[in-house]
Amino acid sequence: MPSKATNQDASGFLTRLNGESPRSRIILASGFLEELLRCAILSRLADNKSSKSLFGDDSTFGLTILAKYAHALGLIGAEEFDALKKLARARNAIAHSWSTDFTTPAVQKIARSIQFVVIQGENEMAEHQKCFARLDYLGVYLTEELLNRFEKTPPTVYEGGNFAGKLVVQPRTGKHEFTIAPS
Repeated sequence: MPSKATNQDASGFLTRLNGESPRSRIILASGFLEELLRCAILSRLADNKSSKSLFGDDSTFGLTILAKYAHALGLIGAEEFDALKKLARARNAIAHSWSTDFTTPAVQKIARSIQFVVIQGENEMAEHQKCFARLDYLGVYLTEELLNRFEKTPPTVYEGGNFAGKLVVQPRTGKHEFTIAPS
């Protein structure tokens, strides 16, 4: 679950985003969505080394993989998952080539395939404007929506129980005993 600091960061992030170039807006929004998903996923997992190594600050999972985990945990719906995968593809195309922009046919094709965003009056817009608008609205509004949703989502971690710390086996008799691990 995102923290209060993340909420303040989001407010500042959305304000700062307004001063960025169109390419930067898509890259930055995608990065912030990654962080939101990562924090939300962590809130659903046990607070241990395994969770932190997978989804902690040093996580190397990108937007598509994080969206897949978030969908599997029921944090996002199927349409949101599909839209995030497409945003990730467009972001990667833009971020990994200096010559790729919203006039690039491959990026326009990705943007057209995003059915999650419907822009009224887009028929009067140039193709590159429609491309940017779909990707930008998707990034900005999903950031806001997911932040609000995740702030209200309680963690669902299994916190209780005793876990086995050691198994002691007597091979001749087959007797065995588990010792409880310290918490």
